[in-house]
Amino acid sequence: MKNFSLTQSAELIGGKFDEDPELHIPEYPRFPQEILAIPFGKLGLLFEGAKGTQVLNGNAARQFVPSLLKHLNGRNSLADLQTIFPKIPAKSIRDTVALLYSRGLLESGDSEPSKKHEELASFLGRYADVTRINKNRGEALDKIARAKVAILGNAAQAQPILAALSNQGFSQLNLHESTNNLSQKIDLLVILASNNKEENQAWFNFAHEKNIRVLHAHIGHENVQIGPLIIPGKSACYDCFQNICVEPEGIPGTDMSFWSAMVALNAFHIVSMIGTPRLYNICHQYLSDGKGRYYEERRVVRLPGCTKCGLADCKPKLSEPNGDIWLLHNFANSMPPRELMSPRDYQHHYAAANISITQEIPEPYYGSEKVILPEGDESLGQPNWLGESPVTKKYFDVKDLGNILRYSVGYEPVPNGQRRIAPSGGGLGSAELFLVVRNIKGLADGVYHYYAFSHYLERIKDISNHMLQGILGITERDLPQLLLVGVGSLKKLRQKYGNFAFRFSNLDAGVTRSYLHHLLRGHGYEYTEYSDVRDKALAELIGLPTMGNRYLITYALGIGLRKQDAYLPRTGVMSCMDSLVELSAKLGSQPLPDKADKIPNLPPQKLTSLKEIFRARRSERNFSSKAIPLPILKGLCQIAYGNYQNRLARSLIKIELKLWVGVVQGNDDYVDGVYAWNPQTQNLELKTAGLKPETLDETMLQKSLARAPVVFYITGNFEQAVTQYGARGYRDLISCAGTIASESLLASVAYGIAGCPWGGLAEDAWGPLFNIDRYRDCPLFGVSLGYAL
Repeated sequence: MKNFSLTQSAELIGGKFDEDPELHIPEYPRFPQEILAIPFGKLGLLFEGAKGTQVLNGNAARQFVPSLLKHLNGRNSLADLQTIFPKIPAKSIRDTVALLYSRGLLESGDSEPSKKHEELASFLGRYADVTRINKNRGEALDKIARAKVAILGNAAQAQPILAALSNQGFSQLNLHESTNNLSQKIDLLVILASNNKEENQAWFNFAHEKNIRVLHAHIGHENVQIGPLIIPGKSACYDCFQNICVEPEGIPGTDMSFWSAMVALNAFHIVSMIGTPRLYNICHQYLSDGKGRYYEERRVVRLPGCTKCGLADCKPKLSEPNGDIWLLHNFANSMPPRELMSPRDYQHHYAAANISITQEIPEPYYGSEKVILPEGDESLGQPNWLGESPVTKKYFDVKDLGNILRYSVGYEPVPNGQRRIAPSGGGLGSAELFLVVRNIKGLADGVYHYYAFSHYLERIKDISNHMLQGILGITERDLPQLLLVGVGSLKKLRQKYGNFAFRFSNLDAGVTRSYLHHLLRGHGYEYTEYSDVRDKALAELIGLPTMGNRYLITYALGIGLRKQDAYLPRTGVMSCMDSLVELSAKLGSQPLPDKADKIPNLPPQKLTSLKEIFRARRSERNFSSKAIPLPILKGLCQIAYGNYQNRLARSLIKIELKLWVGVVQGNDDYVDGVYAWNPQTQNLELKTAGLKPETLDETMLQKSLARAPVVFYITGNFEQAVTQYGARGYRDLISCAGTIASESLLASVAYGIAGCPWGGLAEDAWGPLFNIDRYRDCPLFGVSLGYAL
């Protein structure tokens, strides 16, 4: 059901700039004269000369925009433009400027264009908005002129690289054949590696000891490597690189000048940041196999066992079982440090295609039987931390199903359409629910899919109890009445986030899992989590497409299963053997806690109704400077971490997570600083006093979220999760982080505090901030909290 358009209006884009503190229109916008604006069709205006061709359409595109461009000279402010065009509404002018800026057609006019290096300046002006790190061409030129760049390698081979860079505005370039006279104060060292492995190792050791950024390059006879960019203390070191990539052999071939230019271009991008240098933990390999050349991107990571990377005694190593999971985690999720991040990347949320994805209506299961959900009592009870929702129902009541589904993965009506109640990565709603129904009065047995957008069930197929037993690893007497199967839909996530989709789908699952916990307990149900469910078999049972990994099983919860009374197994002739065969099909008894989930000694809350809390939750990115009172902050930690522990009590997989708290706005009761939550003492422990928002900036993609009075950081023990539970443990590591994030958001609403979860991690800065190795304390997720403006 493709019901969206890949075009977006100036009004919509302008609204995004008004709402989002990460987006800022230049105070004095300038339209680069190097960009061509050409009439296109009846009502179009085509722009050529920036990154990509842009087309504006409509009456304003032909009648107003050409006149506006003449006055976007870097000297007129938005207020000046309103004076120049008095008949045009101020908002329309701002929206039009926002649209032009969002399409990469403007630079900031804070300074006059440089008269030096005019051709280079012209190029930089056209492409300043590719990364948005440089406000304009002048800033980029200054950055290049100030940079100290050195090339280390054979003089004859390094000379072409030096020559290529010398014509690009660099004023401090040096070539060295040894480290003897190499200054420590270097912004970038280009090491041109050779066949002399000992010399290579000595050069990289020198750079590591002196904390110098290095661009590795090796031009062999047939094969060429450019990258990785090695930043000591942040990226993988040269030793780790060698464990993953093999240096080329032979002396450079006849195309040395071409590859020298390529090395110079990448060095230029690193220094100027006019383009995004995809070199952090990435090696670009240009290889030959006798049939021709081909390209291969090889990612490198800090490897367990590496002393230089601070992982000396960590396991499993790359060659050991499950050692590849660390590689895959980094390949899928690694982000560069803030110094290499492009602010422009954040705007991909507002690309026409990505806005359209969020507006796309999901497709139903065509041909399935539509089942209307019965209307039940709208009361959802109280959050579990109040301990006022005891287990009262032995068997599942179909009247409760509508509430449980709607408030966990469903929608509620709002003035402009529908709003998903639970938060989800990118607003894409990846979390879905399938149901396996057995012996529920008023609902036929079978497999169902909850079509959340329109709030009804789709009956897909019949079920086999025998197959269900094998999938869950339990006996027939233990089969639940209702099995809720969490599924992550990867289609839209992959379109928007690529390899990040696995992490975001499991974070979403952790959030949904948290909501379900409250809803089930609020309705009087206990439930069982099947930690060792067989995913592919379960997908087959519920009719989930498995080709291409478009969907991901994330959890399975059984409801309507009460703790059975003690019983004697069958002991008749041959029956004891049958009992042992059935019982050995499962890993062990699924935990089923007897105690309530009440979390004691919490300060009073403003909201105590689940329904009110769910409906009041919103993601907020603008915070006041008002400090969160210490008792409430401790209460947020108690609830967030306590409900994570409640989840573990129901699981066979015991994941180790930590909750860190960054405070940039304390009060008389607690100082600004870095804290760790101690679940044993139920207290915040001060690790480092004194903390500024600028320090937190380095830990995340969105600076505005570092301006919250309090930021929660969630880390997990990757080593423990993977060593004990393999990839299933890694999946639960992410999901449990989603649970802590979700619980902190729900608790904050109860206390009248706003929050926003975030997954754009600059994890290299987490290490020094919390004094962690980023492995046994692997960065997973963050939540910014404070009072809304």
